[in-house]
Amino acid sequence: LKRQGVKVCVSDRWTFEFCLARYGLFAECCLALGIEAVEGTEDEKATYIQGQVNKTDFAYDLADTLRSQLHAKVAEAIAAVEAEGGQQRMTPEEARARAETEYAASLKSRLPPYIVNAIEFVTAPIDGGEQGEAYAGPA
Repeated sequence: LKRQGVKVCVSDRWTFEFCLARYGLFAECCLALGIEAVEGTEDEKATYIQGQVNKTDFAYDLADTLRSQLHAKVAEAIAAVEAEGGQQRMTPEEARARAETEYAASLKSRLPPYIVNAIEFVTAPIDGGEQGEAYAGPA
């Protein structure tokens, strides 16, 4: 598989949905499902999410939830820059980029390790670049 550029990243826990809730996206999973959060251990909360999901609908609903969070962060950052008036330290475009980068870092820190490894693998350079550099596509 390695010769074909394929890497298998397997969950160290249970399912995709369980892992998302277990490793840090429990609140977002609850929002996406339209359910109240529950108290419990990380495993108990993740099991609760696992029992509530319809896999296809959940994936789309969670994507919408995360996208909404990102848009809110970007809008907040741009509004803060615009509220500064002539004393802007950055442009709205720079504020957008910074908010997107900060949100991505926050999201990455709350994803299961196997998903982070998979993302890093598929965004690594194909040939000749250093590991960890993102592949930007054809020039």
